Amino acid sequence: MNFMKLWYPYIKLWIKRWILKENISFNEKAFFENAVRHSRDNILKPLENLMTLRGLKILDIGCGYGGAIECLKKENQITGIELNKDRASFAKGYFKDAKNVQIVNTDIFKFDLKNNYYDLIIAADVFEHISDPYKLIELIYDSLKIGGYCYVCFTPYNGIWGSHTELYIPIPYVHKVLSNKVVTKIIKKLGDYNNVINASFVIDQFLSLNKLTVNQFKEKVFNSNLEIIKEWNQSCFKVIFEYYCILRKTIY
Repeated sequence: MNFMKLWYPYIKLWIKRWILKENISFNEKAFFENAVRHSRDNILKPLENLMTLRGLKILDIGCGYGGAIECLKKENQITGIELNKDRASFAKGYFKDAKNVQIVNTDIFKFDLKNNYYDLIIAADVFEHISDPYKLIELIYDSLKIGGYCYVCFTPYNGIWGSHTELYIPIPYVHKVLSNKVVTKIIKKLGDYNNVINASFVIDQFLSLNKLTVNQFKEKVFNSNLEIIKEWNQSCFKVIFEYYCILRKTIY
């Protein structure tokens, strides 16, 4: 991928918001619709080549506004776990009439999961924020049926946007150049990005990063009984900025 194509949108938004002081207004529905589009392209398409996406028991860890759930809700039983209160509230409201969808506002490690129960688990943009990634891998293994799949994607810490602060500081590898204290101070000084993305949320996301790299993740998977059956990435100059894979439970 061309670096300018990756960098330019963030620079453009940064100038509009912080220099020109334009009001870049979003709402939760817009975020939800964007999540649906992203899920169709990046989650459904890879999974459709591996399994029939009907009649499944699905667990979505960190379901956010429910974009993936919207794409998969037809003929499936889905449980979405979301730690963020506002996102969980939106998802609960949106799916309130869907009897086959359950949204729970809690920590995944506090939720009472059944062993050998799920056909598919989704963990999108979660692994880099978990204090113990291996513990999550163990949880996924225990919860999957034999032959079940898990879709994973995350932004590696050593990637271009590993800081997750590109809307505030569109500088590649800013987390490698500036201290956590300086990055936090800049975000606080700039203030809320818009009516949905606020400074405190971005700071929380930044400070929750566990510095997970792709190699570290793959090593943790290798030490489990899960198998990486497919992996791909988005990269620039051979530097991965988004990693994707599908895991399968092959051994009990």
